[in-house]
Amino acid sequence: MQTGLEASAKDWAAFQAQAVAFYLKNAAAWGNQAASEDLAVPVDPDFRPGPAALDAARAAC
Repeated sequence: MQTGLEASAKDWAAFQAQAVAFYLKNAAAWGNQAASEDLAVPVDPDFRPGPAALDAARAAC
């Protein structure tokens, strides 16, 4: 089963959009107040997850 899942195509853009939306929703709902700062600031709108980003991060180390 794991092999089949790993071989399937990933929609990294949809995954990122969903993750950012979830994060920002929680930041607005309670996180900003709890942290006393705007937690949306560190969100990088140009970041694209996936194999290319992982390869770039590994190369930078």
